[in-house]
Amino acid sequence: MGEAAGRWAQRALDARGAEALRSIMGLCQLAEKRRASDVNAACAKAMDTAANLPSFRTIKNMLESGNQAPGQLQMELREIDPIIRPLSAYSDFIRNQVSDCDDFHHPETKKPTEPQTTSKAS
Repeated sequence: MGEAAGRWAQRALDARGAEALRSIMGLCQLAEKRRASDVNAACAKAMDTAANLPSFRTIKNMLESGNQAPGQLQMELREIDPIIRPLSAYSDFIRNQVSDCDDFHHPETKKPTEPQTTSKAS
């Protein structure tokens, strides 16, 4: 079913011994009715939010309510990275877009182009 479901089952067994087998069997039955990834995610979230071992009922209720998604992943933010463009690239892009937009919406503000004259040889 997944690592979190396995951790939950092991913790339940460690805490309650043989009495936990019924809850563990219930968890296995949930995996027959639901996707194993959803059961695993519910176990992970339940264990992340509870100080004590969450009950089987808590995990089952999370699945029934659609609240099995794991918590938000925390990522380090970087200011400098090879894939991050310099800020000037964005300002140049915006300036160029605004200029193109102004030319399109207000063509009268553009300088008129002078007609080309060709001289005829006499």
